[in-house]
Amino acid sequence: MQKVKMLAAVLGTGTLLMTGAAATALAQHAEAPGGYYLEYHRQLQQEQQQERQEMRHEFQEERQEFREELREDNRDYRDSVIEENRAHRDMLREEAREETREKVKERQQAAQDAPREENDKLIRRDPAQREEMREQRQEQRRETGDAQREHKQEKREVHIERRRDVHEDRRGLQEDQQQRRRVLHERQQQERRDHQQEQREQRQHRPGFDQGHRHLRDNAAPRRDGTRGSTQQRGTIQQRSRAHRGEQPERNLNR
Repeated sequence: MQKVKMLAAVLGTGTLLMTGAAATALAQHAEAPGGYYLEYHRQLQQEQQQERQEMRHEFQEERQEFREELREDNRDYRDSVIEENRAHRDMLREEAREETREKVKERQQAAQDAPREENDKLIRRDPAQREEMREQRQEQRRETGDAQREHKQEKREVHIERRRDVHEDRRGLQEDQQQRRRVLHERQQQERRDHQQEQREQRQHRPGFDQGHRHLRDNAAPRRDGTRGSTQQRGTIQQRSRAHRGEQPERNLNR
């Protein structure tokens, strides 16, 4: 009361209009143990918010570095696949050119061994020879078709085997990336748990921690169901705010 009277003398006669109950509540609020706890709680919230921001910034930097590494791996893999495809296409083109050269040589050799005019004369002169020539041509077509089919089948098998190797490499790269993501996630979770444990230990060793919590626990009103939980802090602060404004605190009808 003495502090309130001194404050009223400094501020003027308007302060003297305060009721006795409001003046008493103001003095009690200024000297209450919970006033220290409110200031401590505000500072603690600020520190926790700053620490969370720093941790979030750290995790974002690590995640960005990991994404850059993944992009680099994908870029290298894509370049290797493109280079391999180019080399395979060059090989197929060279094989096709070689086949064309061999066919041209065979045709030239056949033309030199049996000129067309002589073959035409033989065919027109002897029906048996004409039939034999027809059978030889059919046999050559069959052999040529079989060789072509075998060559296509070999190219198809080579292509399938090469694609299988590419898919296996891709699967191995994906498994490696998943393992790296899993390791990064576990490390971040462990760092977060360690940081939270360190925060709890630091809060417990700060001066006034037990006093503030004891004051909060003793003066907090229970909830409607009779339990005390996370809302008790808010209820205590609201009661002090009403007492500071000179209002009557709410009555708990469950008591």
